Amino acid sequence: MRGDQLTSSQREWLQKNVPLDPGEEIRWFYAGGMWSIEEDGQYFTNRRVVTYERDEAGKPQFLEALLEEVESIDEQPSTAWYEDTSITVATEYDVELPLLVSAEDKLDRKFIGELRECWQAARNARPPINESDQSE
Repeated sequence: MRGDQLTSSQREWLQKNVPLDPGEEIRWFYAGGMWSIEEDGQYFTNRRVVTYERDEAGKPQFLEALLEEVESIDEQPSTAWYEDTSITVATEYDVELPLLVSAEDKLDRKFIGELRECWQAARNARPPINESDQSE
């Protein structure tokens, strides 16, 4: 779902667990849980990508990366209507974030398309690397 479709209670839970910075907006969100977003989910903002799931003790475990640090976004499209599309976001620090997004109504295409747009915008806004700084 689009970030602006989250309910106020869903937003409060996400904000409590992974606070948004000023000016940061959730663009797309997907949760695999049937009844609650608290089971597992993934989303991206205009600045980062986040995935989470509950551990054995029931506590949510979050993994996140700044979009400017992302090196690649790879996808494995679903092959059946009931399967989710698998996305792997790899960072320049060798961290991989696994994401799952519903292929229903082509939501995966919309999610991935806007994720790529936000990623490119973040990379383009990154200050250029000064080659003289690297040689020292």
